[in-house]
Amino acid sequence: MFMALTIKMDTKGLVELRDTIGRYVTKLPRAANKDLETVSEDFVFEFRQELLSRLPELYWNSILISSIRTEKIANGFQIPMAIHGILLDKMSPHLAPMWTPSPITGTILGEWALDKFPEEEKIPNVLYVKPHPWMRAPIERARNKILERLENGEFHKTMEKRGR
Repeated sequence: MFMALTIKMDTKGLVELRDTIGRYVTKLPRAANKDLETVSEDFVFEFRQELLSRLPELYWNSILISSIRTEKIANGFQIPMAIHGILLDKMSPHLAPMWTPSPITGTILGEWALDKFPEEEKIPNVLYVKPHPWMRAPIERARNKILERLENGEFHKTMEKRGR
């Protein structure tokens, strides 16, 4: 004669746990990506505002402003901009030839000189150029917004909703 021992296990809780984890797995990366996009848009906004505030000081701001944007890449987002925006901020003071075959310095400096020097004045062959650091202030302003964005962002909301 045999006796049977029956073990019952309620799997409803396990199913709910599996579903909740599944929602987190699908929703959290999307929410984090959305927050990352918002943060990169803050950086773009601050860069553009800084350039707009310096319109008379920096040459060809409109080209630089229109080149700054948020761009999706494999691991997140990047903020591309025209090369002369980075050069304005990072270069060392130096003598620059006015008319060079370089598409960056020759064109920008040449156009700048044509605008700045009166027609009767001779345009020099070289100019002493110095940096115009403009990137630090907008980066600081955008960095100060990051914590607020993350506290009120999609990732935080998804965590509060427990993946729902």
